[in-house]
Amino acid sequence: KNMGFNEYPLFSNKNLTDKNLGDTNDILLMGFSPKTLEVFYYPIKVEIGNNITKHSMNQIANAADSLKEFLFSDSSFKQKFYRNFFIQLFISNQQKLIFNNSFSEKSFDDIIKYKRELLNDEYMVSDRLNSIIGKGACISFNEDIAYHKLEKDDDLTIIELPIHNGYEGIVRSINDIEKDFREGNMDI
Repeated sequence: KNMGFNEYPLFSNKNLTDKNLGDTNDILLMGFSPKTLEVFYYPIKVEIGNNITKHSMNQIANAADSLKEFLFSDSSFKQKFYRNFFIQLFISNQQKLIFNNSFSEKSFDDIIKYKRELLNDEYMVSDRLNSIIGKGACISFNEDIAYHKLEKDDDLTIIELPIHNGYEGIVRSINDIEKDFREGNMDI
């Protein structure tokens, strides 16, 4: 029996690509607002040593559109299946971040508090932040960039950074980076 899945599932090339552009396998950020019980999905393409191309922008736009189609639409079995799949990853990754001391457990109190609602699909998938941050982002760490650049282009956020920012960010702790932002020693 067909359970609501068609021949092109969420992660197929047909859904993530635009005529042989390849697929994106970079980053999917997820966020949660406990006040409104909203979950946010935000795909990001990261380029190291390369300029952001239309190809990169198309990949992220297609990923965002596919996520919207498969997660926002109706409440069919297929949508519920995919929503549950991503929430399971969200909660699992949150637990790994705590276990590995990447973040404190306090940082995730709301996820722990609303875990039942998240696992029972009692939340809304939202794109209300898209008007501010776009439906996805392309980030480039490039040798040709001398300063930080942030702009919106075709509903995407484009961030260009000097390549040394990429290397420095890898070896610094989250707490140190956050502290620099709060004290005004770092910005985008």
